[in-house]
Amino acid sequence: MFYPRPLLFCQVQCTQRDFRSPDSESRYTHTMSLYDFMFSESSTLEQPWFIDAETGYTLTGSDIKTRTDALAQGLNSQLGLGLSPTGSDLNYGIREVVGIVTPNSVDFATIVWACHKLGCTVASINGASTVDELKHQFSLSGTGTVFADEECLERVIAAAVACDIPTSRIVVISSTEEFVLPENSQGVGYLTMAKLTRLGERESSSTPPVVFESHSSPIAFLCFSSGTTGLPKAVILPHSAIIANIIQLKNASVPTGRMASGDKALAVIPLSHIFGLVTLVHTCPHLGIASVVFKSMPTFDILLDAIVRLRIGHFFLVPSLVHAFVKHPATIKYDLGFFKSAMIAAAPLDGEMESAFQKIGGPDFLVTQVFGMTECGGMITGLPFGVCPRPGFVGTLLSSTEAKVVDENGYPLPPGQRGHLCVRGPQLCLGYLNNAQATQDAFDADGFLLTGDIADMSVDGFFRIVDRAKRMIKNKGYQVSPAELEAHLLGLEVVADAGVIGRPDDRCGEVPVAFVVLSASGSHKASQNAEIVKEAIKISVQEVKSPFKWLHAVYFVQTIPRLPSGKIIVARLRQILESAVPGDVDQRV
Repeated sequence: MFYPRPLLFCQVQCTQRDFRSPDSESRYTHTMSLYDFMFSESSTLEQPWFIDAETGYTLTGSDIKTRTDALAQGLNSQLGLGLSPTGSDLNYGIREVVGIVTPNSVDFATIVWACHKLGCTVASINGASTVDELKHQFSLSGTGTVFADEECLERVIAAAVACDIPTSRIVVISSTEEFVLPENSQGVGYLTMAKLTRLGERESSSTPPVVFESHSSPIAFLCFSSGTTGLPKAVILPHSAIIANIIQLKNASVPTGRMASGDKALAVIPLSHIFGLVTLVHTCPHLGIASVVFKSMPTFDILLDAIVRLRIGHFFLVPSLVHAFVKHPATIKYDLGFFKSAMIAAAPLDGEMESAFQKIGGPDFLVTQVFGMTECGGMITGLPFGVCPRPGFVGTLLSSTEAKVVDENGYPLPPGQRGHLCVRGPQLCLGYLNNAQATQDAFDADGFLLTGDIADMSVDGFFRIVDRAKRMIKNKGYQVSPAELEAHLLGLEVVADAGVIGRPDDRCGEVPVAFVVLSASGSHKASQNAEIVKEAIKISVQEVKSPFKWLHAVYFVQTIPRLPSGKIIVARLRQILESAVPGDVDQRV
């Protein structure tokens, strides 16, 4: 059974995609770049777009436009970017790839749109990536120029040298015009963003935006899949996909339904990740909501103090941050009635925890979970105007989006039955770069993306994500959702964080085991008798869950390995389990 939403603003044809917003006659064709969309179609250029949380440094849309044009001119004149011919159709028409390796920064969007103005594709790379991870991503994407934050520079240089990227094509994201590594005895300097911008400002003429061929679908980003079970793949996202998702989110109630002039959004999730890239880098500025950028995650006390001081009312969060709001003792010290909206994504969140979070902000605080993934170009679901959120669900399909829930054989299932979620819409990726087999395997014959998630849908169109199909534990033929057990554990006083995986078992096939990070009270109790605390955790599951969901072991660990998006790195937990014996895991993590 298909679950379509009415085509509110988008017609999809075989050869062209046009996007029409209900409140605008503007048309966004498949040849428009994000540079053109953000600066030509925005009515918010005089409003703040990005604010540095630490310094208060503020950039309006007009400021960003001026800096973007100058940087693009500098890149063009000094490094020759934007001079390459159109890329090969075999490579999706990609011309030049520019990697950006940085923690969150108010300069991130400027770099992105300067590259887009020149027709370049951006490889969006997390600033915490290791040298080996950078080497893989540079090589896979074909990166030829790299922007690197100062704290990432040594890792970037090591990876660039290994990938034959000249150091002359490494640009340091720095406010100074000259930059030399302190330990560099030869005093070799690196080109900086500040110098390129200044040089661009001095040019008498400005490089015009690249005009794409009418038959092409220009590529905006190469974003890297999560890689929870293997090496990340480069997901190909055209400009049209991101533009479509911006418009789709604009026409949903979060955050638009609670928006007012001067509003601010919390930008603490990685801007390099698709969730932050679509919402905080593009949608919020487009709507006139300023993204308050934190370079790194502060302690929760400091974060909460900044939220209150700056009156940040809009939130784009992963479940672990929601847990912090609900469980941290500092939360009750503040009146958070100014909270306006929250969008929660990246992993399923228990409905009770979602409701508890909503109560923190008061009756007007609009909270919803949504479903999205890198391959979806952002979000697939949202909350329509005039519809109340449903805790534990991820909303309904966004405009112009279709979905089906199918069984193991690909046959559609009726509402209420769990199966594999498949989606289709203008926001989807084109596939994986240089990986034809993975691209073929990701889509069915009708163009639906196989998300890899187990889900169901209510009769009135609300979707619920059960878990990743690869994470489901098979116990005596029963399917056990790790996310369900993790949600229960996170509700316990003694638990600060938790991860559940399946352990091979000769009799049952697999049995659930839990890795637990203890809270302060849990650590105190465990210091007196750890086995009693472990047994109490197991009993708490037995009291509320079916026998096939009962935990067969509990391991105390110092941290749950997670990606920046908040997803648990299952492979890491399996490695820990394979090398562990009961009682020694806490020393191994």
